[in-house]
Amino acid sequence: MGGKHSIQTNLPVPTTFNTANAACISLDAYVDHVLGHAILIRFVHDSITGPHLEGLHGSKQCQRVVDSIFANASNPANISVMVSYLWSDGFQGTNTRQKDNSVWALTATLSLLSEHAASKYHTGVLALG
Repeated sequence: MGGKHSIQTNLPVPTTFNTANAACISLDAYVDHVLGHAILIRFVHDSITGPHLEGLHGSKQCQRVVDSIFANASNPANISVMVSYLWSDGFQGTNTRQKDNSVWALTATLSLLSEHAASKYHTGVLALG
């Protein structure tokens, strides 16, 4: 389970970096982490199974974005497109010390379909500062 050749040891783990006094991970690293743990993500267009046009994925705006991605791609056959949602907010860390006590967070939700709407596996923190 914990050896250098074990699956658990070799799963992708996001690398953190600091910017503007915030601890961050890249969106690419978070997507790798989610997919590496076999968490199901519904793609708008999957390079294997093709388009999935239900719900938000079937909107005209979503289709325009997908068409633009494919129009600018050098190899469209190997592209999968996923819709994600970024959310940023600030809040007080504690009510007892208000001066210099604000916290800022940036989160990403990777699958916006109703069956994943409240899933803890589809939303992760990208930055905290």
